[in-house]
Formats: sequence, C-alpha cells, structure tokens
Amino acid sequence: DRLNGVLFWENPHALFSAGLDPGIIESVNVVTGPFSAEYGNRFGGVLDIVTRSGLGRPSGGSVAMNVGTTLRHHAAIEYGGHRGRFGYYVRGLGFQSARFLSPPEPEAHHDVGRGLRTFAQFDIQLNARDLLRFTLMGNGLNFEIPNTAEQERFGRDLRQHAREQTFLAGWNRVVSSRTSVHAVVYQRFSQVELLPSGDPRSVWVRFSRRLDTLGVKADASHVRSGHVMKAGCDVVSLRPREELLLDPTPYQRHCDRYDLLCLDFRFVSWRAREHGWHASAYGQDRFRIGSWMSVEMGLRVDAHRVLTRSVEWSPRVGLSFLIPRTGATLQVSYNRLFIPPPMEAILLSGAAPGIFIRDYASVPARPVLPETAHQFHAGLTRTVGESLRVQLLAF
Repeated sequence: DRLNGVLFWENPHALFSAGLDPGIIESVNVVTGPFSAEYGNRFGGVLDIVTRSGLGRPSGGSVAMNVGTTLRHHAAIEYGGHRGRFGYYVRGLGFQSARFLSPPEPEAHHDVGRGLRTFAQFDIQLNARDLLRFTLMGNGLNFEIPNTAEQERFGRDLRQHAREQTFLAGWNRVVSSRTSVHAVVYQRFSQVELLPSGDPRSVWVRFSRRLDTLGVKADASHVRSGHVMKAGCDVVSLRPREELLLDPTPYQRHCDRYDLLCLDFRFVSWRAREHGWHASAYGQDRFRIGSWMSVEMGLRVDAHRVLTRSVEWSPRVGLSFLIPRTGATLQVSYNRLFIPPPMEAILLSGAAPGIFIRDYASVPARPVLPETAHQFHAGLTRTVGESLRVQLLAF
C-alpha cells in the first residue's frame, strides 16, 4: 500500500500486520501494471491511497454499529471538519469475528479475531500554495490461528498479536501553475508475536518480530510543452528485530509415545537484529507525438542493504497508439522490476537451519535474495457504441 505517497514495507494483510481501516480512505488508485518509474519495491500491485481530510467538509461526525452472525460485529466513530485553514479528522474502529481468517474449512475452528484501529489527520493550509499534513495511526489486532477439525480435537491453540503505529508529516507546495513539490517524513513501528500452543502434540514456540522504519521522501512534478515530468527520491532506515524461543519437549514426547518419525528439534533461544536501509531515485516523462501516439519513459535506481546488498537500474517505457478510423488504442510497455526481499521474518529465514533442527546441521545459512523481473505488456482497447468498451490484455 502507498499511503499519502509513502510506500511502506509491511504486507497489509491481517495475517502479517495489524492491517488498515478502509474507512479512512478518501480515494484509491489501483495500479496492476504497467508501472511508472515512481513505483518500486513489490509488484503484486499498488494501492495508491489518499486518506480522509477535514478540509472542504462541514464539521460533523457519525457513529455506526453492525451486528452479524459468527460474532461479525463492529463499531466505528468518526468526527471531522475545519476551522478556517485548519482541518481535522479522527476515526476509531473496533471489530471482532469468529471467522476472522476464514480458511476453507466448512466449520470455523479456533478462528476468533478482535482488533482496534485509530486514525487522526490534521491539515494546515498555510496559504494558497502551501499545505501541511500530519497523519497518525495506531492499530492493534489479536487473533487465533485456525485449526483443522483434527487439530481442534487435540487442543491446538496458537494465537497471534499485532501492533502498529505510523506517523507522517508532509508538505505540499504549488510552486506555479506548472510545478508542484511534495515532501514527507515518515515513521512506523510494527510488531507481530506468535504465541505458543499448550497442546500435547505441538512444538512449544514463541516468535516475535519487529520492524522500525524511519524515512524521508520528496518528489517534484513539472508540466511544459506537452511533457508531464516527475522526479523524486526516497531514503529509509530499516531495523528488523526478531526473537525465537523453542521447546520441542511436547512434540518429542508425542513422537516417542507413538513411535513416529519426527524432526529432531533443538532447544532454542535465538535473537537477531539488523540495521539496513533502502534508497531510491527516479525520473519519468509522459508526452504525446502528434495526435495518435503517447509515450511514457522512466528510469529508476534502487540501492538496498539489509542482509544482502544490491544496486539495480530499472528502465520503464510505454507506448500508446491510436489506430485511425477504428476507435481502437494499442498499448505496449516494458518494465524492468527490482523486488527486494520481504521484511516479514527476514532474519529468521536467513538463519542456518541447523540452529533449530539437528538433521540440517550441514545446511548453510542462505538469506533470501532480491529478485529482478522483466515485464512485457500489450493491450488493445476499443469502444463500441456509447456504452461498451472491449479490452484485451496480455502480460
């Protein structure tokens, strides 16, 4: 997700983080490709989110409550408005569900989740050209890891807690009718903890991970002679910390009792931390050639260092042709993508397996490596009549 221009590293799914309240969204642009040079990091898709503001709306609020089966209850309260050039908007959401992660089991077993999400945004319109925006979010989530019917019978009760706090301080300036500048300082900490099960079959394991993020991002846009140009940079500090406590005693007793062939886990008390960073810069231009062709070109560079080090250049180019007399448009593009490793459990995934399992003592540590990809896209769009548009796409 890209929140008010900032792309954070956490996976927004509730299984990996505390998630995001959709009620704070003012507008969202879904980008699935091709990608302009300003988009980096992960490429399953980009949700470019703009959050709600009190500017331009009358003062007021609302309270909403919903009740449903399987504990699908939630309550939300919001209030916002403006006084002169000062805008404010606050929102809180509490929710629960007995089918929180909702796996494909016909019946829900051990699948209760509860959470609280809070949001506040304050905007100051200093003058006709300058806008300051401050955004603060705090989210918490507790949920159970779902069981199969068999796991439910022997009492497995794994749970997970997630906490997250985010702060953004941004400045938008309209330099002229052709030029604008945006800068933001951002901070986030996110923590996820997996709690152990007390059943007689499972390995007793407690795992926690935390990521502290601190960054600054700036970009500028300029329109001139039919060209829409944009350039920017982003520098972020990434501090992952992880801890694993593992006691295989219940699991080994179960294996010995029923003479099962099981993995030989070690007793583990493991901790790791790392201080890394990621820096990126890009430039792009969009322009037309005559009335039948438009071009978008860009170049991005990423420098990444957490467990591995990489510097990659990513060219992006897209062409759009208007086919005369047919009303059809042909689009083609090429994107080179640099995809850093995900930050979820990055230290644990790069540790030597022999630390935890004796049978893998000879297997060396292999950190997750970044990826590069080449994406090609072609599309044909045609409008038929006034109400039908046909689109064919290939990737």
